[in-house]
Amino acid sequence: ANTNKDSLLQIQADTKEQLNLLASQLLYIEAKGNYADFIYREGGELQHKLLRLSLADAKTQLDHPHIVQCHRSYLVNLAQFDSLEGNAKKYELRSPWLPHGIPVSRSQGSTLKAHLKTLQ
Repeated sequence: ANTNKDSLLQIQADTKEQLNLLASQLLYIEAKGNYADFIYREGGELQHKLLRLSLADAKTQLDHPHIVQCHRSYLVNLAQFDSLEGNAKKYELRSPWLPHGIPVSRSQGSTLKAHLKTLQ
C-alpha cells in the first residue's frame, strides 16, 4: 500500500476509461448496480464520475490505508470525514464537504470510530 497520504489514485474501469485523482480529493465511492460513482472535490466543488466497475474492484485498485469500506454500497476516504454520528441502530459518517451523511453498517461502527480517532 502506498502510505503517502496524498498519493495519486488511478482507477481503471471495465470500459478502459480511467479516473486519476489525488487521495485528498476523493470523498467516497457509491456502488450503483454495475457502476461505481466516485464523489470527489475539484477546485472547491463536488464532482462525480460514474465508472463501470464494481465496488470490490474499486476497493482492490484503491490500495490506500484511509480508503475503507463502511457499508456494502460505500467506500469512504476516512481522511475526509470528521465524525461518526448515530447509535448502534444507525451510524453515519459526516464530512464538512457533504450535505448528507454516509451510512455505516453496524459491524463497522467501532472499527471506523477507532480509525477516525487516529486521523484527528
